[in-house]
Amino acid sequence: IENTDDSVIVDGFTIEGGYASFAGANLWENGAGIHLINSGARLSNLIVRRNRATQAGGGIYVTAGSSPFIEQVTFMDNHASNGGAIYAEESSVTLNRVWIDSNFGMGIYAGTGANITLANSVVTANLPYGMFLNTTSTGHVDIINSSVVNNQGKGMHVHSGTVSASNSIFYGSGPQALDYDVSGTGLLTLANSFTRLPVAQAHNGGGNINGNPMFADINDLPNGLALTPQSAAVNTGDNNKLLGFMDTDFTGHERIFGDVVDMGAFELQEPPEQVDMMAVDINAADDNGFARIIGFGLADNATDGYDPGLDQLAPPPPPPGVFDVRFVNGNPPVHFFRDFRAYTESQTDWHLNFSLSEGATSLFLEWNPADLTEEGDFRLKYSGAFNF
Repeated sequence: IENTDDSVIVDGFTIEGGYASFAGANLWENGAGIHLINSGARLSNLIVRRNRATQAGGGIYVTAGSSPFIEQVTFMDNHASNGGAIYAEESSVTLNRVWIDSNFGMGIYAGTGANITLANSVVTANLPYGMFLNTTSTGHVDIINSSVVNNQGKGMHVHSGTVSASNSIFYGSGPQALDYDVSGTGLLTLANSFTRLPVAQAHNGGGNINGNPMFADINDLPNGLALTPQSAAVNTGDNNKLLGFMDTDFTGHERIFGDVVDMGAFELQEPPEQVDMMAVDINAADDNGFARIIGFGLADNATDGYDPGLDQLAPPPPPPGVFDVRFVNGNPPVHFFRDFRAYTESQTDWHLNFSLSEGATSLFLEWNPADLTEEGDFRLKYSGAFNF
């Protein structure tokens, strides 16, 4: 789509199976699904999936002064060297209520001169990053009320340019080893946002929370990233960060329920609940570098079984020689990546099962002691043939 304004509307169908591989004068090796050149087209209610570009923008490539408004679009299973789902350069792109999932070559790649606004959106399971932001000094990225969760490496990498994130959730459990990182000349500010680990002072714009955001069911994407009434992300955003078009959340519900906006892509549509709880994340890794984050905790409203919004179930164990770590509880056994129990005066045991990757001999466990309850004792018991 070339040399068009916002009177061009692409709405209501699936774009699938595109392949861009010709490296000619106009770089048609980019943009296998959609290619925008100096276009202000409006794209809505689309599924863009299984497209492949040998260079950039498997799902969509945006260049040459384009200014598209992209709303309610799913980008899934697209491939490219850079920007599996979305690649933008020298353009201004607004993304509202989009789901960017399971793309190879980064979910979003913001190149030189890209100005991107990501709002009310979900970025999940992309490899190797959810977002790679490399806009140089001429670009800027705003991330507002979005959820960047469980990408296959890092949720967001800022290499150059300026990035502002507000009212958003950056959370990795399992393969998303880092919620975000910054290198090169990149500048990042997070404000009123939720992360797994505390935000570094150099990037802290105030109002941030870290810990467990208490999703409804992290296994059920994207709607399982809705907040539960016990979440600390409820009513803790900043209303002043909302833009004029942000009147609904990711699912189309009212963006502010009550007086204060929530963090993340989903707005809880009921009053919050105050719950006394302890939540501990464990970073488990073997000496081959394979890692997973698992968690355990105590909560007033937890049981010894599966608790939606608190626990995260694990799939069946992998074959021998593949790294795995999980909690196993009950008879018959139930497998968890996160296992919350009820408070009790008696001893509570969590049984951690693990297998190392082929050739590995050691398991490393790391956690923050400050996350443990101040009352009682925490003891780690182990017996086996491997090194701790």
